[in-house]
Amino acid sequence: MIEDYLHLTRESSGTPALAPTQDMFDRCLWDIESHLSANSMSLMLFTGFVLSPMPDIQHFSLNGQDVQAIIQEQKDLCDQAQLLPDPDTLTFNNLQRRVYTTVLSAIEENVGTPRLYFANDPGGIGKTFVFNALLQKTRQQEKIALAVATSGIAALLLDCGHTAHSRFKIPVQVDLNSLCSINANSQTAQLIRRTELVI
Repeated sequence: MIEDYLHLTRESSGTPALAPTQDMFDRCLWDIESHLSANSMSLMLFTGFVLSPMPDIQHFSLNGQDVQAIIQEQKDLCDQAQLLPDPDTLTFNNLQRRVYTTVLSAIEENVGTPRLYFANDPGGIGKTFVFNALLQKTRQQEKIALAVATSGIAALLLDCGHTAHSRFKIPVQVDLNSLCSINANSQTAQLIRRTELVI
């Protein structure tokens, strides 16, 4: 697998004699880890494996314009979030505060296992308010947060929201054989793996 990262870096940098770097080995291990975690396993369960911190987003060698646009958008959102007040100071009711702190705690613990929270309340309860506060707080910590919804109208209510089929390449017409058109080894997939929060 390291050869894949080496090949991509050689092509993007125009340096055919480039030697493997520690960053490439780290990315390779994180790629293996992502495949293992999809099956409830981890490299950490095997003696001798130590995962370095995930390679920084600024050091990705990305080619696709869509990926570059997502990276730039996320950097801009992090910069904009720094100018806004801390969402911790917002006036939440008890239920909103519980949702907000539970999700933030899961992000900050960063144990590497995916977590899923479901907010199923009637309209007007303040779900969008909490979702936007979570997006803002995550971005203030300079982490990637993606806001998606099933419809364009719902996506407009989220800070920099997109439709799920647009962001994750989900086919609009879905049948039993439908698949997302993101290759598991693509740079878009790597970027999504680095995402700390998806709403």
